[in-house]
Amino acid sequence: MTPLRYLNSSANIYVSRNFLVWLGITAIALLVIVGFFEAIELLRRVMSHPDASLSVVLELTLLVLPQRFIELLPFIVFLASLLSLWRLNQLHEITALRAMGISGGQLALGLCITAIMIGASSLLVLNPIAASFNARHNALEERILKHNQQHLTISNTGFWLKTIENDQKTIFHADSFSLHDRTFQNVTFYEFDLKDGFKRRIDVKEATLMDGKWLLKEVYTWKEGATLEVEKEKYRPTDLTLEKIQRSTIKPNQLPFWRIPAFIEQQHKNGMSALLYEVYWHRLWAEIALLGVMSVLAVGFCLPSPRYHATGRIIGLALISGFLIHFFNNIIHAYGLGDRLAAFWAAWLPPLVTGLLGVGYLMHAEENS
Repeated sequence: MTPLRYLNSSANIYVSRNFLVWLGITAIALLVIVGFFEAIELLRRVMSHPDASLSVVLELTLLVLPQRFIELLPFIVFLASLLSLWRLNQLHEITALRAMGISGGQLALGLCITAIMIGASSLLVLNPIAASFNARHNALEERILKHNQQHLTISNTGFWLKTIENDQKTIFHADSFSLHDRTFQNVTFYEFDLKDGFKRRIDVKEATLMDGKWLLKEVYTWKEGATLEVEKEKYRPTDLTLEKIQRSTIKPNQLPFWRIPAFIEQQHKNGMSALLYEVYWHRLWAEIALLGVMSVLAVGFCLPSPRYHATGRIIGLALISGFLIHFFNNIIHAYGLGDRLAAFWAAWLPPLVTGLLGVGYLMHAEENS
């Protein structure tokens, strides 16, 4: 049977349907476990916050689950492939398929295409949902736990930064800026107390971020019930640093995939590092390929072989291999974030290496089966 004919056959539909059933079972089981530990961790963190009710903990847990599913999807696909093929093996159905002239490579091709379609669906449908949920989760967590003191937004209207310093909230806006020179032009400081009561507004022609302070030039200060104050130059204390500004920008997983290229371009235009977003962008696409090669690797482990009778040992070895691949993926990703590896290779090296190992092991298993 040719590969194209196998893909259109009822045998491939049957194998793929079994795989999808086990994918659903595996995903639900892992998400229940992950959700349970997420809820316990959140309960521990909110113990000292009276505003946090049980419903808030539940909402925070549910909001983070789509992102956890995306992160776990390669392992879910690998585990579901193993379980579905192991079950077919126990029923001697893989042996029957092999007797019909279906090779291990054809089995792997069918599962690989199914896994790739799952990955593409996850990117197109689940990624925007997860991005929206992540933004909501971070906003709710910030409001309840009050752990984030800086929040940065860069748009066509300029540079916006919210900070909490010296028992007051400050919203900082600049029409244009140069992070290389640490200068901001046409700046406005809006100051509020912690109950969001307005205190004063400060307009500045140019602001320069120095160590522990702002250098403000051409300063105009408005206070409610007071006259306008004009100063040629003024220092304003701050604990803000360039590093904090860089870290305060929106997280990659809060952006739907179609907005990331424009955001990367905007970061470059503003003189800010876009490495985090470039690595994330390439990784989104590379993980689709990773799902496919993980299913190929699973077929290699599950092909029947007269040499091996200890099924538990083979499944255990497969699971260890899955964890090692996940660990390798995270290490390479860290190298990319550390700028020790190009963003493209940091994303595509894990599926490439896993694919070579998977195909090699599949060929070895088929020769010995």
